[in-house]
Amino acid sequence: MSQSTLPESVRAGAFWLAVLLPFCSIAVLAGGVDTISRSVLFVGLVVGNVVALVLGHGYRR
Repeated sequence: MSQSTLPESVRAGAFWLAVLLPFCSIAVLAGGVDTISRSVLFVGLVVGNVVALVLGHGYRR
């Protein structure tokens, strides 16, 4: 999907999600990733952050 075809609200939401998700990842790391479910949660947050970075990259405010 091209950056120009994304609605500005989606791009803005992805940008701010990319800003906030690392804080969630830090919280999960602080609690420990000693179980499979917490490991999956952490990997999901990292993947979500990468997707949000890609989608929100063109946001200009």
